Amino acid sequence: MIHPLLRHAMPRRFVVIALALGCALEAPPSQGPEPGVADAPASSVASTADTPIREPAVPAKTPAVTPEPGDALSPAEASTALAAAALPRFVAAARFPDNVWAAVVDPSTGQWSVDISDWRLPENSPLYEALATDDGSRTLALGPDNGVLPLGWSVGDRWTLVTSVGAVAMSSTAHALSVSDGSGQLFVHVGLGPAPTGVTGTAIALRGEPGRPPPLLRVLAPTRPDGKALARIHAAMAKNFDAESRPLARAAKLRPDEVSIHEGRFPGGRTQLAVVTHEHAADGGAVTLSAMVFIHADGSVEFFRQADVLGQMTLVGLVDLDGDGTDEVVFEDRYHEGWYVYLLHWRAGKPKLRGLAGDGL
Repeated sequence: MIHPLLRHAMPRRFVVIALALGCALEAPPSQGPEPGVADAPASSVASTADTPIREPAVPAKTPAVTPEPGDALSPAEASTALAAAALPRFVAAARFPDNVWAAVVDPSTGQWSVDISDWRLPENSPLYEALATDDGSRTLALGPDNGVLPLGWSVGDRWTLVTSVGAVAMSSTAHALSVSDGSGQLFVHVGLGPAPTGVTGTAIALRGEPGRPPPLLRVLAPTRPDGKALARIHAAMAKNFDAESRPLARAAKLRPDEVSIHEGRFPGGRTQLAVVTHEHAADGGAVTLSAMVFIHADGSVEFFRQADVLGQMTLVGLVDLDGDGTDEVVFEDRYHEGWYVYLLHWRAGKPKLRGLAGDGL
């Protein structure tokens, strides 16, 4: 069975970021480092305009979850598994960006769902084994009856979906657990009900009511680089790609129409974000080389990230989620066996990366 998130590995109209104002899911300290949050591998150019991150001004409630397709556990199975689970606790996140996730629209049902992968269970726990069977992933509905819902979560919790066309008020409709039969990742699903008519892709979401004015996901028309900028971008890729793909990057004949440049409000003298997707002819067939770089006011290029597994990165949009006057960057990274949504945010003027949604092998 293909995990429901992999059904979303197709073109989308817009991505919805799930921002729970002031609350998030975190694994207990004994379960290792916080999943989904990592330092971004940026290179060159030190920041000159560090902007501290502020917490959202609106106090938070905390999120909820949606059942995914698949066989549900019977009441007896669920009761037995839960009794022996020693479930990790959901705790309040201290600040942005730990309160940010992504929401997607399931094309088969038209329902919004926030699929949270910040929670961990030992793979030998009864609950994990009950969800991840040899026959494929199963689901467990969460609620007062089995005592799994975190304190303060309930059906009817308010969310606001922030998109490129405005904000839409939603309410949580259901909660569930499942384990991906591909990656073995545990997911907590928050259902937000049907998407507006005509919305067919992945679309952003705030837990609770947004500030005024609410954040807006900006999808900007790109420009193309001139010859000098193109050469600098190519040089950054040739220098910073991993050892396996670096020879391909060096040999690539990069064209201006393969580079999309977007103006943004970034710290440290960065003025533009460039997204590169180059199809390189190699032995055995074409290979995709995809990267993100920042361009500074002086024209210098700062390498940010190479796509995973020779996949392709796509800009979803720019948005100021924490109201500090600088833009966060939302983007997809998709490859042949997976799809992920990431948030590039800033800490002391340096780029950091947090995974918001997705699954893969």
